[in-house]
Order: sequence, then structure tokens, then C-alpha cells
Amino acid sequence: MNCYPLLFSRRAGVAWLILVTLCAAPCARAEWPTWPMVPEADKLAFPLDPDRLAQPRFTTEVWLQHADFARLAEALAEDPRLQTAWENYLTKARALLATGHWPEQATTKEERYTYFVRGWLPRFALVYAATGQADLGRLVRTLTLDLVRRPLDFWIHSALRPLDRARPVGGLETAELTRGIALTLAWTGELFTPEETAEIRAALRDKGLVPCLRFLENPERPRNNWIATVSAGARIGAIVLEDAEAEAAAVNGLNAWLNFVESDGSYGEPVGYFQFGAEQFFYGWWARGWTKARESLHDRSLAHSAAWMAMHYVARPVNGHRAPLHINWGDDDLFEAPNEFVCASLAYAHDDGIATWLGDYFHQPDRPPYLMDFLLRLGAPGRHQPAAVSPAERGLPTAKIFANGVALFRTGWTMERDVVFSLRSGGAARTGYAHDRGNRNAIMLLADGDSWVAAPGRASYRNPVRKTWDILTSSHSVVTFGKQEQSAKPVAVPGPLLEHGDWVGLASDAAAAYGPPVTSARRQVWFNQRTGWVVLEDTDKLSRPRFLYWRLLLANGDGTGRLAKFDHHRWRFERPSGQMLVATVADATLEDKSRPGIMHHGYSYFAGGPNEGKPGSAFQLVLASRKPKSAFHTWTLLLPRAEATDTVTSESDGAATRWRVTRVGQTQLLTVQPGQPPTLTDAP
Repeated sequence: MNCYPLLFSRRAGVAWLILVTLCAAPCARAEWPTWPMVPEADKLAFPLDPDRLAQPRFTTEVWLQHADFARLAEALAEDPRLQTAWENYLTKARALLATGHWPEQATTKEERYTYFVRGWLPRFALVYAATGQADLGRLVRTLTLDLVRRPLDFWIHSALRPLDRARPVGGLETAELTRGIALTLAWTGELFTPEETAEIRAALRDKGLVPCLRFLENPERPRNNWIATVSAGARIGAIVLEDAEAEAAAVNGLNAWLNFVESDGSYGEPVGYFQFGAEQFFYGWWARGWTKARESLHDRSLAHSAAWMAMHYVARPVNGHRAPLHINWGDDDLFEAPNEFVCASLAYAHDDGIATWLGDYFHQPDRPPYLMDFLLRLGAPGRHQPAAVSPAERGLPTAKIFANGVALFRTGWTMERDVVFSLRSGGAARTGYAHDRGNRNAIMLLADGDSWVAAPGRASYRNPVRKTWDILTSSHSVVTFGKQEQSAKPVAVPGPLLEHGDWVGLASDAAAAYGPPVTSARRQVWFNQRTGWVVLEDTDKLSRPRFLYWRLLLANGDGTGRLAKFDHHRWRFERPSGQMLVATVADATLEDKSRPGIMHHGYSYFAGGPNEGKPGSAFQLVLASRKPKSAFHTWTLLLPRAEATDTVTSESDGAATRWRVTRVGQTQLLTVQPGQPPTLTDAP
């Protein structure tokens, strides 16, 4: 057991020396770290030290370049976002120094401590590097030594991840902890004795870097954001440990993730997971500086990713800023805003004004920049952002089927007054089936800043509702056959994009996603780019009769929606933002019913978290055949932006289906025929 003098400080004319007992080997200690409480911590000042800025106490330039560090005071004065973030860091530091222990609400589960401390510790390290504030230095030192002395279970995060003690393999938590401690050591090495520095470096290598490299060496590693995260953490750790071979392996991992991005900028995981992966990728890619890293991205697929991201979004004004909604296939959250760090990185890397616009348009003022976002804005990317260019100014298309298999259709680029419709087609893409679901041929619809036809979203991965609802084909807006779900590796084959006047169309056959006895599961969609109307034609064929179920999931996450049936296979779905009419016509006798469904507001780490939807957070419409059939043909009409007096009736003669749509006193005839685009004419 060793006892070291921590730091010497003088306040109010009283000199005091604090000794902290620190264990170099596992020993009895409190589960959570503690430190001396600082009287009147709320009044602590953290003035920038000009000498420290001009002559940094750190030599390893990882993420924080000396030239960027030297302009910190200037940048804080010029950039309100940086100033807001800096004040956020100081507020958190004062709160911890006042309590003398990690916050209770963050330590009810061990998972909370690792997730919070690894992010806050390097922020505190940055503040200490710029100020030399002694109380904060004590806190940084205490937390760092607490983390490096925790066992492998903590570093590997065995609460969730398997731990092979003979050959531990790192994952997300390992990599992010490695990154946080490496940055802290790089910026605040003066706080530690030579013995402690050696101890930190050994733990960083043995518990962090080496397990991360084992993950990257595995040829069976998953093709998803794990590679970006682990590679980034490993690279930053390798830079600090001056391990060129390990850094090269980490850079290879970053390039491997980069190659998962499709040639058109799309990605095989949902847009939210792309942004997480891209964020982690850039954490590693920018670690050595800006210019050379930027040049190496010049002609890569990420150059198109901001335009692909933008296709997913609509917005609505909330409390003076724009609240986002986006198409969220798979394990993704409906309400997440574009990641401003990713947008800024894409903008700088590819001189892309769309990326600048996307980050600025959806800027969330209540979310100060995270550490890497702060450093990006402090460095060259923050000073050399291209001017914002909106999708409309760039002339981006409003209809496209992307290489990842997702089709997106828009009425325009106003964002707040657009209808966005999506059809899920395709197969594995370059990422395989990471965060995917058996939802081929499912649809979603957003309109005027609200969600109408939904996907379930994601509950906690530890909640049974994930398996009993979220990932099921039968929980999506798609056709199912008996109790048959789509396979774990679903494939649908999209046709070409078709344009006929205001109508744009696409056909997708998902028969291979179901397997036998399904021989055809063809969904033809038509989207009117002027009105936002949607026509679906479902043609399903089976080798033996089965019960057929047509399903539609309607969003009711806020509990304000009302669903009413006003005629045979006709519904009026009302929300505070407006109404939508739903009408179907089928060649078989179907029974229709509605029942409570589930959609989630956002991800919750623990089962039962506040973001998880309850039954009734969506409405599920189901049309079921009364008898088993081997063929099924149905037409569906979705009319968003409907008024209370609007009506729709239909007739079918076998060769064509005609809907008479009356809106605001005007009646139009919408005619659809198999394999033909709809026609819309004034009714006689």
C-alpha cells in the first residue's frame, strides 16, 4: 500500500496538503471513488492560464494539437457553442468537487459509472490542461487511478459482454474506456508519479489496447459500428503508448469500416447507427490531425453520406428550434437529430455544404458539444467549414432507391411541410445484417413534422418486448402468412425507379425473405410527389394455401391519436397535426380489426425505461383472410393531410380499382390497374 502527496494548493491564505491512499494492487476499497470535498466548490473559478496555453504541459498531440490549444481563449470568446460546452464542463466539475463522490443517480448500476466517467474524465483533463486548477487535478488523478485499478470485468464490461479471462477480447466499452484514459494521460501526465504513470500505461495496454486488438484480429468480427468504435479507441491508445504496430492495425480497422459505406453514401445499418459508426470512425480518423486525414478521404463514399442522411428527415418547430423525425428502419430511434459532430466532419472532409446545412438546421441548443465535437470546432475543421447549402439549393432528388435497399420519396425539401415515404427492400448490404430486422417490403410515412405510419423502433435489448414485438415481421407494416416470419437474413429484390408525371413508383419482391411456401410477395408502391398520396399494390402467391394478414402500424407515441372506422376497410386516423385516410380493396373476403401496438420514443438502457412504448403507443390495423388462400391481391390508399370532411369510396371491376376522393368539396377519380401507374382525374 502506497501513500502519495496528491497536489499542493493554497486558498484563502491557508496552505493545505492532502494525502490520498492509493492501492497499487487489488485491495479493499469503496465500490465508487471518493475524494476530499471542496468547500464552496460552486464558487470555484477556472481561469485559463496563458502560460499553459502557450507552452502546453503535454507532448503527445493526440486530437488536441498545440496550435489549436493555444487559441482556446480566442475560440471560447468567438464561438458561443464552445463557450456553452466549456461552462457545462465547469459546472459538472464544481458539482463533483462539492459532493466528494460520484453522483448516486449515476451509480445505481455499475454500467452507469463506466458510461459516464469515461466521457467526463477527458473533459476534466482538458480543463485542467488549460487551467492547472489544483482541485480539479486531484479529481482527475483520483478517477484515473480508480479506473486503471479496476479489474478486467470492468474493462470488458462483463455485465453485458462475455469475458475470457485467459484471452480477453474488448468491445465497445473497452474501446471507449481506452480512449478516455489515453486522452487523460496524454493531457495531464504531470499529475502522476513515474510509478503511477507506468501503472496507467500497463493497464491501458493490458486491459484496453490488447483486448481491442484481439477483437480487430478476429476474421469473424461483426461488420458494423463495433469496428469503428474499437478501432478508434485502439488507435488513440496506441498513439499515447507509442505503439506504431498497434496503431497500424487500428487504422486498418478504420478503413475496414469505411469500406462498409455503399458507393452512393448509404449504409446497411439504420441512419442513426450510421451516425454512431461515423462518429466513432472520425474519433479515430482525426486523431493525428486534420490535413493529411482529410486528403485521404477525398474520393471515398462518405462524400455522398450527408445527402443520403438528409433524405430521411422532416422537422417541426418546438420551443424555438426544430425537432427532428427520421425514417428509422431496424434498431433506431425516431426522434434523434443529425449528429452535429458527424455533420461537421463530413462538411470539412468533403467540402460539403449539405453537411453544414444539416447540422445547422437541426442544431439542438440544449445539447452542448461533446468533447470531440468541442475539439473539432476548436481545430481546423471548425474554422474551415463550407457555407451551408440546402438540399433544395443543391437540387437533390426527391426520390431514390439506395444501394442499401431503402427507397425514400419526398414531396420536397421544405423539411417542415414535407411528406416522406419509405419502402424497405434489399438484402444484407456491405454491413451484413447488423441491427437489421425481417421487415422487407414494410413501409413508413412521415408528414409535416409528424409520424403516421411507423416502425416499432427499439426497446432495451434486455427487455423481452424486443423479442416478442420489436423484431417481429408481424409488428411492421407488411404482409405476413400464417405465423410465418421473415428469416433472420431477409432479402427483397427491388425493381427500377419509375416516374410518371407526379407519380414515382417502385416494386419490391420479398418472397426470398419468407422462404417456402411463398413464391411471390410483390409490393408495388406509387408515391405522388405533389400531394403525398400513396398507393400500394400487394400481389402474393404461395405454393399452398395459408391465412394471409395485411398489417399497418400507425404512430401514437404521444397518446393523442384517434383511429375510427367509417366504412368497410376505411379508417380515419386523426392526430393533433392533422388526419390521414386509409382505404383498402382486396380480391378476397377479409376481416379487419385494430388492436394496440407499440412504438418506442427512444432507446432505454434498462428494461422498463422511460423511452419504451407501452401497448397503445401505436395502432395496428390487421386485415385477415377468413380462409387459407394461395393468392392474394389488395390495393391500399394512404391519404395524408386529409381534412375532417374528406371522404373516399371505391369500386372495382376486376381489371381496375377506382377511388373517388372528395377533398374540400372537390372530387377526383384515382384509377389504378395492375402494373400501371395511377391516374388522377377530375370526377365526372
